[in-house]
Amino acid sequence: MAKKIFALITVFALVLSLSACTHIFRKEHLYVTKYTDAPGSFDNETISVSNYAKLKSSVKQMIADHRAEAKFIFSGYDSDLQSDLSQLGWDIKSEDALAAFCVDYISYNLNPIVTYYEAPIHITYKRTAEEVSSIVPVAGLTGFRKEISEALSGCKTELVVQWVSRNLAEDDVVKAIMDVYYSDSSACVVSPDPKVTVYNSATLHNIVEIEMCYGYTDAELQTMKAKLAQKINKLASSLPNDKPEDFVRETYNAVTRVCEYDPDGRIRASDPKLTAALGSTAYGALTEGCADSLGMALAFCALCKAAGVKCSVVHGSYNQSEHWWNIVAAGDSYLHTDVTGYHSIGLDASCLRNDAQMQASGYQWETANYPHFVPPAEN
Repeated sequence: MAKKIFALITVFALVLSLSACTHIFRKEHLYVTKYTDAPGSFDNETISVSNYAKLKSSVKQMIADHRAEAKFIFSGYDSDLQSDLSQLGWDIKSEDALAAFCVDYISYNLNPIVTYYEAPIHITYKRTAEEVSSIVPVAGLTGFRKEISEALSGCKTELVVQWVSRNLAEDDVVKAIMDVYYSDSSACVVSPDPKVTVYNSATLHNIVEIEMCYGYTDAELQTMKAKLAQKINKLASSLPNDKPEDFVRETYNAVTRVCEYDPDGRIRASDPKLTAALGSTAYGALTEGCADSLGMALAFCALCKAAGVKCSVVHGSYNQSEHWWNIVAAGDSYLHTDVTGYHSIGLDASCLRNDAQMQASGYQWETANYPHFVPPAEN
């Protein structure tokens, strides 16, 4: 009996001993310490921010550098972080032209880490770094016109510029492009038909994306340019250059000799070899011999430019119908000339006319947009 009691006591002691060992092992494996921030423990892609302004400026810098990823640390953040991150992509693309142009979307993954939040932010781009680097900065309207002139001369189909301007509108850009074309239609031969997208910026550093369609292959355009240049040089070489008034009259006569006025396109429509759209070009007027008022005005302007004479193409109306003609520098004055008038009111009534004379004849235009006649001062 004593042996049985001793055995039970021994087993009970062994159980207690094993229980104590188990408790010891649990203490050794459960090692807990308070987490503290370790500045400098992240790589160079880590950005610490404490407010929304810093968050936006940091992401904008990522976009400027065309970086796809960065780790953001939010410690002591002063507003609703989840809400700000949700709004981030929309705000940046609304405020920053470069972001609107090249960013597809911005994503993030917010992780709580005891005393702060961590969020890897990823930017998916819809433009390559090479496309962004090809953006051309321009200095105002003058710089823009210069870039457009070079683009039209080279028959480029795409151009992206950065233009510092307030409230830049797409219609204004299209007008600027067409004004360049009208001033030197021989450089491009055909109208560029521009499609414009403006990405405005809160800092006024807008980005303008331009696509231009010409309707012809580059080889066709180059052949047409060569033919037009040959025709212009031949006609310009025969024009007098001693008196501005004589030059304008002879240029007027030269255009009317080689071009038949086709105001409604009926002549072109009856000839299957002629394209309707070329009736509004200098090429149609001078090389094909058939054009509307725009085509004839562009032809007149091209000859003036070849001779170094200042000339503008005017868009307005004649007898309440849309019409095009020219304002040309003649001596110290700017006078109107409408070569289509040869077929209706004659040379004297449509060449070298001042503003009042043109208005009395039924012409209307936005006078502020063009050079205008200034009467000589009285002695």
